[in-house]
Amino acid sequence: MQAGMQAVSGIGVSAKGSVATIGTNKNASLYIDFGTFGMLVVTSSATATLDMSVALAKALK
Repeated sequence: MQAGMQAVSGIGVSAKGSVATIGTNKNASLYIDFGTFGMLVVTSSATATLDMSVALAKALK
């Protein structure tokens, strides 16, 4: 995981995420530990947020 990631509650055993801007796109990365498996979810757009990655991870679980 990257330094400076913030803890995200409400999903998995633990989760951490961050948002990085590359050019005009924002990339919201969310690393989730579900206990028996892990998942990396990244949303990428001009308006991407960590909340978008959380919602996507919850829908996939």
